[in-house]
Amino acid sequence: MAKAQGFIDSATLYQIFITLTGDRKHPEGWSDWDKSTALSATIALIGRKEFRVAPGVGVSGAASGSYEQLTRALSDMEAIDHRIPSRKSMNNALAATSAWAAQHDAELRDLLSRSLQDRDNFIPWLEWSVGHSWEEHSMRLYGLFDETLIPLIASLLGQTEGHMGMLHRASRDAILLSRYAGLAKDGNLPQAGTFPDLRDAFIISAFLRGRYHQLISRDQLIQHPIREGLPGVQVSPASAAFTVTPESMLASVILNSALLERKVENRITSWANNLNRAREAHLADRLPLGPPTGWAKKDWARVERVIKEGGIDTYPGWIDGIAAPAAVAITWDLVSNFFLNGWVAVGSDVAISAASLYAGVKGSASKLDNLAIRPIAERRARLQRMAKFPPGLVAPGP
Repeated sequence: MAKAQGFIDSATLYQIFITLTGDRKHPEGWSDWDKSTALSATIALIGRKEFRVAPGVGVSGAASGSYEQLTRALSDMEAIDHRIPSRKSMNNALAATSAWAAQHDAELRDLLSRSLQDRDNFIPWLEWSVGHSWEEHSMRLYGLFDETLIPLIASLLGQTEGHMGMLHRASRDAILLSRYAGLAKDGNLPQAGTFPDLRDAFIISAFLRGRYHQLISRDQLIQHPIREGLPGVQVSPASAAFTVTPESMLASVILNSALLERKVENRITSWANNLNRAREAHLADRLPLGPPTGWAKKDWARVERVIKEGGIDTYPGWIDGIAAPAAVAITWDLVSNFFLNGWVAVGSDVAISAASLYAGVKGSASKLDNLAIRPIAERRARLQRMAKFPPGLVAPGP
């Protein structure tokens, strides 16, 4: 029987891109979304080859620039799913998304309002998106929001479809988007004119795509934290939340190694190459069992040997940073350790991930046998006690 396919949404992939293009001299510039989402997605991608980046809502153009470098690297290691859903599946998912949005219209508008007040994570994400990705996003997806969703977005925002059509045309205006990008990079997002309506349509479209992805994949799906709190998406009280500490340790090494590079293209190359080597060599399966904080000297010798044999690029002091208590790690070089600081790999009780992993299972628990997460979940010795914000939250899907 074929294994179920686990998916990571494209917004999460873009968050990895945001993290890799951050300012290495100012680690406080990385938000919790940057750190937790990039680490969670890296954990998923190194752990099982069944996890891939989810296919888009429809046909899209080619990526460009540094983002194209990242997607090409993932495509080369077969970590991106290029399949396009059938027209019937797409129509059914769109109809179900429309019904869901109509049922929860007030809640979606409230979520939009609350998101725009979140200056810790959402606003930094929005400013980066406008400043660095809107132009690429518009070229690749033929606008900043899905044209097929115009009637639904118009209804949710209390706008006419004609006005929304005008906004969609504006979202393809390269000169306008370039001007917005310059303002965003200076921290001056416009508060008047076309921008607020365009911004809201972009955000609502992202909410709707989150629900659409859940409906059309029916598989495991890691969603970007922008979609946390979407109304009407229930999480089973019987779901199991867990932290896989050896995998988070390996993911930390891969990310920190990349962030020590000065140039963006070198960071992307380092992250992708190390990720591919870890996948090909099945490094996650060869690490010692149990949390790294409890490993003996012989276990650390094994870790060094496995990582060296796998060809993973490391950085000075990496193994000391992994093994050290969080209080010590804080005093070290923040560039090479900020992913570890506060993470379970350095002894924290609570992981700081906002990504959710939905295992789309219907019927009896026996169907878990076919899930991509099963081989990881069964390695009980690898699972730490339940964490409040784990890298993965396994729960029945819609």
